[in-house]
Amino acid sequence: KIVKKKPKYHFVGEINKKEFFKGEGFDLNYYLYFKDYVLDTNILKFPKLNGFFKRYKKASSKKDEIYQYKGSVYNRRLIYSARLFPTNSGMSFVDSMELEVDVPKQNQIGFNSHLNSSRITKLKLVSPEVKITVKKIPTVLKGPGFINLVGNHKFSLKMIQDSNIINDPIRFLLKIEGEGFLEQIEPPKLYQIKGIEVFNVKSDLNLSKDKSKGIKQFTYTIVGKEKISVSE
Repeated sequence: KIVKKKPKYHFVGEINKKEFFKGEGFDLNYYLYFKDYVLDTNILKFPKLNGFFKRYKKASSKKDEIYQYKGSVYNRRLIYSARLFPTNSGMSFVDSMELEVDVPKQNQIGFNSHLNSSRITKLKLVSPEVKITVKKIPTVLKGPGFINLVGNHKFSLKMIQDSNIINDPIRFLLKIEGEGFLEQIEPPKLYQIKGIEVFNVKSDLNLSKDKSKGIKQFTYTIVGKEKISVSE
């Protein structure tokens, strides 16, 4: 009986599922799986990731981990990571990435990190493309005031400067916190009332360390041109 040897190296881009809504965020991680010692790695070609908005994540500095892949135990190393948001509906691809891996030559007995080039083999690994389906958000799910955010979010609105004098500014702070594509959100309209002018809307975005969530704040300045009543 011929027993096939398991490949010693795999380089793959991994996502948690294959169907997403337009604007739905997901993590993309490129992993190197290996059985033999790896001296060094060098990225030869980054993925273009056309059709996605990208939040680049710093690859973990943690040590390699032991992981089961395709029924066999490997060492696993995170090479590249990003948080992606599909910007177009339909079929899409997470494209390939090219990696150069330095390994000791097979005839070396014992090795260290200072091997000269004659004792090193350079392997070129190309990750397979990953095909995904991006769905449009159903109209039935778009309620009044829908602002194209997909996922869990919290909204809060508070008055940070009050005045009851005509032509004096009133300021509001709108905070949106969650896992959606916050970068594409324009200032929502708070009031459409005759007699007020809204201007000088400032925005600020802060992302969590792992880039999976964010907080976007809008500061509105409103000036009353006549006697009106505005409540939160």
